[in-house]
Amino acid sequence: MSPTLAAGISIDVDATLLVQITLFVLLVGVLGPLLFAPLFRLFEERERRTDGARQDAREMQDKAAELLERYQTELDRVRRLASQERERIRVETAALEARILEQSRQSAEKTIEEGRRQIAEQADRVRGDIETSVRAIGLQIAATALGREVS
Repeated sequence: MSPTLAAGISIDVDATLLVQITLFVLLVGVLGPLLFAPLFRLFEERERRTDGARQDAREMQDKAAELLERYQTELDRVRRLASQERERIRVETAALEARILEQSRQSAEKTIEEGRRQIAEQADRVRGDIETSVRAIGLQIAATALGREVS
């Protein structure tokens, strides 16, 4: 039996075709569970792991972004605290400087006042000594001029 197709190809249908179909079905039946099923499982496992790795990578990126955001937030907070602390220390330093300057001014005024007081005391003593000396000298001059003792 050889039917002819319009294109001129002839196909012989005989027992070898049935043997080939039987062998094909038998090979598919045997190789399916032994070769194809494990191979398909391997492909599925590879796909699952690839998807899992992609998901893990996305999760790690999200976590890294979150950590970066927390880091930036904490860094901003620390900068803000450092700025506040710097300002507080500046204010304290300015107050301390003003207090030290005031104490120095008061000490200087006290020293100047003490010096003025001592100078005034010395001036009064010198004036007293001069008055005593002037009197004694005046009496001597008068005694010399009059030629006698003057009291």
